[in-house]
Amino acid sequence: MGFPRALVGYGFAQPLEDLISRDKYDLTKFNEKQMDAFARFQGKTYKLLVGMGGNAMGLVYNRRLFQEAGLAEPPDTYEKPWIWSDWADNLAKLTKKSPDGKITQFGLGDYGFDMNYPGAYGGKWLTDDEKTITCDSDECVKAYTDFADLSLKSHVTPLPDEGTKLFGEGSLFFKQKVAIQRMGGWEGRAFAGKDAAGIDWAFMPFPKAKFATPDMVVLGNFLVKGSKNPEAGWQFMKWFLGK
Repeated sequence: MGFPRALVGYGFAQPLEDLISRDKYDLTKFNEKQMDAFARFQGKTYKLLVGMGGNAMGLVYNRRLFQEAGLAEPPDTYEKPWIWSDWADNLAKLTKKSPDGKITQFGLGDYGFDMNYPGAYGGKWLTDDEKTITCDSDECVKAYTDFADLSLKSHVTPLPDEGTKLFGEGSLFFKQKVAIQRMGGWEGRAFAGKDAAGIDWAFMPFPKAKFATPDMVVLGNFLVKGSKNPEAGWQFMKWFLGK
């Protein structure tokens, strides 16, 4: 866990170059851009990447609710996601109200971790050197404005606690009261089990602002600086990745 810059700055991690060179460990198995972003700092390698972690690789949607709204199914790859304007328009079409104006179905349920919203806009909370706060940048402001508009203006996603007040406790997606929902990596068993029984659902990518991106980060293992058994730790890191 953690970015190499922070791990090094706090004195937690040691570089791996000597061990990689000694064992002729093949780094070409890793994505080079991901290594630069999540494993290296100032030209040195501090981590071996092991997988993805975070909130969601994508969103899920209810096919029946799309059909009832007269909408075609959304894209199924990140190569051609909905752009934000299409996203907002379709969420409005997927939101239903009774004759008295009460919402009976929302287009969107949980969208993911709000700290990560600016990423799709190219926004960051800090500069790369972690010395300057940039959460007030145009990109960050735009990200949170667009999302706030979904609840405060178009009202296609619930306000805090609104879903529970309208439909009771539990997942609004499993209650079929939202058409689109974030599926957390920890929720696979629920979606494969009785909670989702009878729901015809499928995956879709997050919408595109400047980018379309999963709500995820890349995870890796590192050697603790000053460890009493660095060799054992290194062997475990290689074993964990299948040598």
